[in-house]
Amino acid sequence: MKKFILAISLSVIFCLGIYLPANAQLLEFPGSKILDSGTDPVGLGKAEATTYVFTIHLNAGFDSEKVVRDVVPAEFDVTGVVATCGTAVYEDMKGNIPDRLSPDVITWNLIGCDNATSQSLTITAVTDQNPGHGKKGIAFFEPTSCGPLYLNDGAVMIDTETGDAVTDPSNRLMVATCEDESNAETCVDTDEDGWSVDCNDCNDQDPTVNPGAIEVCSDGIDNNCDGQIDEGC
Repeated sequence: MKKFILAISLSVIFCLGIYLPANAQLLEFPGSKILDSGTDPVGLGKAEATTYVFTIHLNAGFDSEKVVRDVVPAEFDVTGVVATCGTAVYEDMKGNIPDRLSPDVITWNLIGCDNATSQSLTITAVTDQNPGHGKKGIAFFEPTSCGPLYLNDGAVMIDTETGDAVTDPSNRLMVATCEDESNAETCVDTDEDGWSVDCNDCNDQDPTVNPGAIEVCSDGIDNNCDGQIDEGC
C-alpha cells in the first residue's frame, strides 16, 4: 500500500509541475499539520465511509505570495476545505476515467492573507469506495490491507511563478488499520508505528518492530514479526 501511495503521489507531483529546483536549498515548512478527528486505527473494508478532519497550520511570518499545496492519497476523497483567509480548492486527479481511485490535490492561495498572524486550512476527507466492489453494488470502503494509512503527503509552499517547491514537506498524518475494529484490545496502535496488534504487530511498545520493518541482523529480535529471529543473516 505504501509503494502504491508513493507512486501515485510522485506521478501527481510531476504532472502538476511541482518540481524541486536543482541545487536549491529548500526552507522548512512554516507550520504543521494536525489530525483533528477520525478513527485510529480504522477497520478494513468497512460498510460505511470513515470521516477524517485535519488542519494545516501556518505560523505567523509565512510568505503570502506563495501557494500551499498538499495531496490526499487515492484511498480518500476530499469533501470540503475551509480556510481562514485566501482561497482554497481541491481537484480529483481522476479526470474522465470512471471507477478509478485517484488522489485529490489541494491548493491554498494565500493572496490577501495577513501573515502577521497564524492562518489555517481545515480539510475534511472520507475513505473512498473501493471501485471493484462499487461496480457490484457492495458497500466496501478503503483501506483494504493492513499497515500504515497516510491521509496526505506533506504540504509544501509553491512559487507561483516557477511552480517549484520552495519548502520541504510538512509532517504527514498517518493512521493504523485493523481487521476487527470492534475489538478494543487488539485494534490498538500504542507505539504509533501504523501497525495495530490486530494486524500482527508483535510488539506494540516498540515502533521499530512491526510487520513492515526490516529484519536487523544479530540483535536477537524478531523485527518484522514473522516468527523468526535474525533470519537471512
